[in-house]
Amino acid sequence: MKRCFFLILLSLLGCSSYKIKENRPEGLYETRCQKFYGKIELSEDFSFTYNYKIGLIDTQSKGIWVNKGDKLLLQSEKSYLTNSMTIEELRTSNGELIIQDANKIRIEGAVVSFNDDKNSFESNEEGIVRISQNKKVTSIKVFFLGEKYVYDLQLKNSNSYLITIYLSDLSKTYFDNELLKIKNGHILKKSGIKFYKSEN
Repeated sequence: MKRCFFLILLSLLGCSSYKIKENRPEGLYETRCQKFYGKIELSEDFSFTYNYKIGLIDTQSKGIWVNKGDKLLLQSEKSYLTNSMTIEELRTSNGELIIQDANKIRIEGAVVSFNDDKNSFESNEEGIVRISQNKKVTSIKVFFLGEKYVYDLQLKNSNSYLITIYLSDLSKTYFDNELLKIKNGHILKKSGIKFYKSEN
């Protein structure tokens, strides 16, 4: 009797583990539309690759994924960050603002304004804008190559700022904790685009 019970329990556990494995989202997902092509590949090591092509646009991304029930969370690698600005707030003896690109190359000629001040300053050949010690900075606006970047400061006692500008690049897509739906064997983006799981 015990042996019979053990065999039944083993078979139930086997079926259960197979079902869990079967429902895991790893695999290749592709669109089924003639006007554009897209794919998302989820690897077992929780990395993902993304590719989307429409017309002359061919954009890609890589990063990590997390499965949350019927939701999929994508976080791209920082190298895919585009058309945005990050700021590191510092406290130093000399107040200054340093502007660099994603490759840590200093940017000359960026126009900077503080708070709602109409006066503006231009970064020098070292990518630096000097800040008066008497100036209370609450927000920073940076204008460069036709783009405007705005940042509201978080720290009250900071007086120096390291700004990194990630220039616009249509070949890159950045997912910042983006939630996608998983439903009936496909992934659904907020835009309504469906990626169907490949059977191969």
